[in-house]
Amino acid sequence: MLKYSGDARFWSTYPPGHREYRALPDPPPPTSPYHKHGGVIARLELLDALVCFTYSIWNRDYSRRACVRDTWKTIEAFLVWCKQKWHVEEGINDAEKAFLGLIWMIEAFIQGRQLVFSVRSNLDGAMDKVHDDTAKKIAAAVVGAHEGDRPFAGGLLPNGKAPPMLPSPSSTNSTPVNRDDGTPSTASNRPAQAAPNGPPRQPPHVYTGSVPHKLLPENLRDIPGPIPQRVIEAMEAVTEPITPTLVQDLKDLTAGYHATAWCTQMAQQTLNLPLLRRCFPNTWARMMHSTLLPTEEHEPDFEDEEGELYWPDQR
Repeated sequence: MLKYSGDARFWSTYPPGHREYRALPDPPPPTSPYHKHGGVIARLELLDALVCFTYSIWNRDYSRRACVRDTWKTIEAFLVWCKQKWHVEEGINDAEKAFLGLIWMIEAFIQGRQLVFSVRSNLDGAMDKVHDDTAKKIAAAVVGAHEGDRPFAGGLLPNGKAPPMLPSPSSTNSTPVNRDDGTPSTASNRPAQAAPNGPPRQPPHVYTGSVPHKLLPENLRDIPGPIPQRVIEAMEAVTEPITPTLVQDLKDLTAGYHATAWCTQMAQQTLNLPLLRRCFPNTWARMMHSTLLPTEEHEPDFEDEEGELYWPDQR
């Protein structure tokens, strides 16, 4: 109803000679605010319809604990239409521009919701499997490379891990040695001697290979020295195939991320707290003094004129 009313009212605001002009069946009198501000009221009706459509689809998803992409696609064309109607108008003030920001915020919400459910329902598990399979292949490649590098393999324990570091002579000499009868040895009564100046301690080796550290086998993560080049090349040669479906899902994820970030950035340009405080002080006060959390008020009372509102950037 609001959509058709907004379209009809908007078409009636064109000059009679315009190709888009369509007269209203029962136009308001020329002195009526509905006639003077017909364009703004028409755009408000379109925006109101967009909010109702969005809430209806979200409510359906919420009851099913799902996110049906095909259902959200049905709103895309109308969302673009509303955005164009608020964007092409020239000479609008900051208060009217805030409604354009609201449309951008709604689009960011839709894109972000699809992103979250895509990761939860499919991508997270699929990428876990790819990650685990890649780690197993890297571990197998390391075992094969060890066989060709006997000095490096000989420096590892039978379980494949690096041996623990031995204590330094200074630390062993600083510990008193007690005899069986509990009497300290004479060595412990002697004055401590300065430890001989040995070669400077080498800084710990920092891994700089191209294989991510989390994909390295455990026996290579804490070794004191560098990983031999033969082993690094064997790990770098590991590949893991992925299905075309996963490729498309990953592309949709990156595209959805950029779309969400772009819509959020555009929304903040014309809909932000300073503008709300200046143009909509009552709404701003309901936001600033709100005690609501993001998980509360899933079923708001639309008749509550003195209630609270949650603002996304509030917390």
